[in-house]
Amino acid sequence: MFFIYDDKHLSPSLFISYFLFCLVMTSTPGPNNALVLISGARFGLLKTLPLILGIAFGVAFQLMVIG
Repeated sequence: MFFIYDDKHLSPSLFISYFLFCLVMTSTPGPNNALVLISGARFGLLKTLPLILGIAFGVAFQLMVIG
């Protein structure tokens, strides 16, 4: 393959593109992050924890279903 050295190593170009993708995805807020920010500011941390846990379990469930 073009991007992979062997079964255990990534090529530098694939690693850089993966790293940049992860950097952008973690630094830009999505709808869940905005909802948690607003809920935390309005209701406080303790009342926002169920929302945070629900989002975490929902994302994990989606990943399990999708593969």
